[in-house]
Amino acid sequence: PMLILHDDGTYEEASCGNTVLGIFEDREYSECFRTLHPGDVVVLYTDGVTEANRDGIEFGIPRIITTVRKLRHLPAREIALGLYGEVKEYSGQTVLDDDLTVVIIKVFPEEKTTG
Repeated sequence: PMLILHDDGTYEEASCGNTVLGIFEDREYSECFRTLHPGDVVVLYTDGVTEANRDGIEFGIPRIITTVRKLRHLPAREIALGLYGEVKEYSGQTVLDDDLTVVIIKVFPEEKTTG
C-alpha cells in the first residue's frame, strides 16, 4: 500500500487492493481516491524497500515511516534519496537483492494571499 504521512504526525496505509507502483499484465486495476491536505507526504515504494533485510529482519513499513518523518522537511527528491540511503545502510549491501523504487509526493501548504 502507499503510505500517507499527515502533517499532524499520523499516517495511513492506503490501498484499493491494487499494486500502486508497478504494472502487471495479468492484473485488473481500479481507481481509488484519497484527499490530501497541506503538509501531507505520500510514499510509493516497491517491495525492494520493505523486504531489504539484515540478519533476516526486513526494513519494513515502520522504518519507512520513521525515515520519512525525519526527512519530511526536505524536498521530495531528498526524501527519496534519504530513504534509499537508509535502506542500503540497513541492509549493509552495496548492491541490493531486489529493485528499489521510491516516489515521494509532497502537498505544499496553501499560500496566504493578502487582499
